[in-house]
Amino acid sequence: MWIAVFKTGRHTDSKGSVREWTDGDLDNIAAKYDPKTHEAPVVIGHPKDNAPAYGWVESLKRTGDTLWAEIKPTVAEFAGWLKAGLFKKRSISLYPDMSLRHIGFLGAQPPAVKGLPDFAFNDPEAAVIEFASDVMPEDSNRASTLTPNANLDSRLRGNDDMIWPDEGKMMLDSRLRGNDDKNYTEVDDKAAQEARSKVHGIGIKEGGNVTKPGKYADVPDDEFGDPVNFRYPLDEDHIHAALAYWAKAHNREQYSKEEVTRITDRILAAAKKHGVDVDKEKFQFSEPKGGSMNFWEELKNFLKGKGIEVDSDRPGAFSEADVKAAVATAVEKAKEEIERGFAEMDSSFAKKESALKAKEAELIRLADEARKKEVADFCESLKRQGKLVPAMEKLGMGITGFMQAIAGIETAYEFAEASEDGKKATERPLEFMQAFLARLPRAIEFAEVATDEEDPGGGDMDAKRERAIRKHMDDHKMDYKDAMLAVSKKRPELFGRGK
Repeated sequence: MWIAVFKTGRHTDSKGSVREWTDGDLDNIAAKYDPKTHEAPVVIGHPKDNAPAYGWVESLKRTGDTLWAEIKPTVAEFAGWLKAGLFKKRSISLYPDMSLRHIGFLGAQPPAVKGLPDFAFNDPEAAVIEFASDVMPEDSNRASTLTPNANLDSRLRGNDDMIWPDEGKMMLDSRLRGNDDKNYTEVDDKAAQEARSKVHGIGIKEGGNVTKPGKYADVPDDEFGDPVNFRYPLDEDHIHAALAYWAKAHNREQYSKEEVTRITDRILAAAKKHGVDVDKEKFQFSEPKGGSMNFWEELKNFLKGKGIEVDSDRPGAFSEADVKAAVATAVEKAKEEIERGFAEMDSSFAKKESALKAKEAELIRLADEARKKEVADFCESLKRQGKLVPAMEKLGMGITGFMQAIAGIETAYEFAEASEDGKKATERPLEFMQAFLARLPRAIEFAEVATDEEDPGGGDMDAKRERAIRKHMDDHKMDYKDAMLAVSKKRPELFGRGK
């Protein structure tokens, strides 16, 4: 699955650095990426420890002004979340040497300034550069999900076929090549196509591809249902589409019966190789268009399929009543199938929508719990240092509850005067409070302090001594004499002696 992750232009990273990103920078990022050295994960947000991973980046490439990443999801639902639009925005995190750290997918949080990239968090080891385009994986549905080359290809062909190549291929190749290949000639490519035709026994078709389209550059030449015209790629990413398109009669109209058989065998063999279950009855094709079956034979077979037997091949054998009955039956059946199909679609869509909402709610819940735990751990560390006293938890919602409440506020405020470059530092309320509390002096000395027993209250020395003895008697269930001895040892100042 290829996705667009970054573009050239003037961008600001998470550390506030502004720079102009060029084609050379994108080439440098792509060249430095080596999954054997560091396999960059695909994550949600920008976690500091790069986890959990919902997939892995297999490779990077630059196409025009855009950096593309080939990702392999490892969580089954993740690709569905992307196609459903739960995470339209994504950004890249780079190490200081410009190598890829991870790709983070972002949810519905809008950018702080419309039209500008927004940032995730400040990590001292990496900068985050967000590319907030709505371009989705290039193997999803329709033109908005294709690569720039594929979009150009579709514009040349029109909108009738957004996946399989059609006319205009030579024009596309010439636009894409420019002056990079001085030795390129249409004659050479045409000769290569004629050679493939002889090898595979499939003719050159009008609108076919003379050369392999750029979007199928990674598909071997021999892994096409029609390798002569480079149609119907049969690799793991495209085999399902090849089966679906070849099952449609209009896609087989250009091919002879023998060619249909050859291409069908190639597609079914590829499906078996990739472990795809196929209903082979759907691939038992009759004579292609232009074959020996005439109109009356086709009509007779059609009526036979509707339960109307016709023995004669003469046009006159079909009465008006027969034709009307056949038409009415066909219309009714088609109506039932359409209504049933819509009902199934509505049910399926409702279930998927419900599942996606449940997943989204669960992700939000987990993120909230993680945020609360992080705040609680922070407050506990300050208590252990003596900077927060237990009494702070009894005021209002408590210091920990207060910190957890403001942790959900994402708005950043200006807290300082402008620096020399005219910019003002911004902080979220939680960041401000954490910095403020961390700088507090120690409020508690963890040493022995006076207990209620050792503080006998006001009055003269005799009254204080008497109260201390009586309290010791009650607390320890002993007689007056023993209590007096115990108190005299513990509080000698009450008996006129130094402590």
